[in-house]
Amino acid sequence: MTGYIYSPTSFGVEPYETTLNCVGYADVYVASLHTDPLYTFAASTSGRGTVLLDPPGGAYFGSQDVTVRAEPLFPTHDTFERWEGDLSGTEATHYITPSSDMTFNAVFSEVVDPPELPALSGLALAGLALALGVAGARSRQR
Repeated sequence: MTGYIYSPTSFGVEPYETTLNCVGYADVYVASLHTDPLYTFAASTSGRGTVLLDPPGGAYFGSQDVTVRAEPLFPTHDTFERWEGDLSGTEATHYITPSSDMTFNAVFSEVVDPPELPALSGLALAGLALALGVAGARSRQR
């Protein structure tokens, strides 16, 4: 059972939520009280890919470990390039313990295959070898 406890002030609610987590074992309940601030993660992408948050949701307490991972939509045709915003670097995965709200963008690019060269026939290869051989012989004569 998870619930929220709101602490009233003269202005209403405290700037963060306090969560009471209750875990039941038979007839015994253990409760833990979170007094850590609640931070939000705002993720976006450029290109064909997605950002995965684990645990999912986008709102995390300061003591909670979060994994942020960038994944290309089509791994054979797209690649993760870099992070922008509050995350940086070229590693696709970051492990974070939140200490502030974060906004970040994962940049993906399309993998461009090199153009295919036309297949050369045996006759064309022989002609190329002959041409290179004649050119090499001429340069040695000079």
